Amino acid sequence: MKAIVALLLCRCPRCRVGNIFGPWFSTNRRCPNCSLGFDLERGYFSGAWAISFFLGFPIIFGFMVLFAYAMPGWPLELAVLPATLL
Repeated sequence: MKAIVALLLCRCPRCRVGNIFGPWFSTNRRCPNCSLGFDLERGYFSGAWAISFFLGFPIIFGFMVLFAYAMPGWPLELAVLPATLL
């Protein structure tokens, strides 16, 4: 329960006392209380990229197939456009 309260109050995950954010929504480099570093690790966004690609590609492909079957007279390029926009 204390961890959830600390998360909602944007406190340090180690000591749960120091603030993660400083003035004007800037992130502190280190916790003012226990000196835990808040820097992003190398490759931080790689997982998000992979998950986004492997979830987004089948969804777009599925919509493209759906539009291609729903409107058989349309060229394939016009089926790709609404699928990508969705």
